[in-house]
Amino acid sequence: MKTKLVTLALLLTGAVGFAQSADEAVKKACAAETANFDKRDLTAVVAGYADVPYASRYWPNNAHNGATAIRAAYTTYVASAPQPTPMTREQSNWQLRPLGETYYWATYDQASTGADGKKSHSKEVRLLEKIGGQWKMVSVVTLPMPAPE
Repeated sequence: MKTKLVTLALLLTGAVGFAQSADEAVKKACAAETANFDKRDLTAVVAGYADVPYASRYWPNNAHNGATAIRAAYTTYVASAPQPTPMTREQSNWQLRPLGETYYWATYDQASTGADGKKSHSKEVRLLEKIGGQWKMVSVVTLPMPAPE
């Protein structure tokens, strides 16, 4: 009985460690997607998405379905606004849920402050898929909200 309890304790400890490390990896992938966009690093932004036909990106002013359409949209945007956007971003209120071993659901608030001091706030939703050991964006939803005072 003691051996079974020790084994169970070790398994639970490993599961908690996996969840914590996966949580951190997902947060890092989400933050990198935003930072790379702000830097206008098209290669890094596109590399952060899963290269799959079911990928999606939804913003208030447009929506794109499929990795090809997402790549094209980012390429067009960076060509029209190639200068990096100096922003300070802060993500908070994370809600993270593993969906099996290969998918992760993440929601969070994002507070942004531009170089001019202008503030904005958004609700962010991400679905990530683990591909080749890396968490990749499968679906990105950004919902602007009134900036908190």
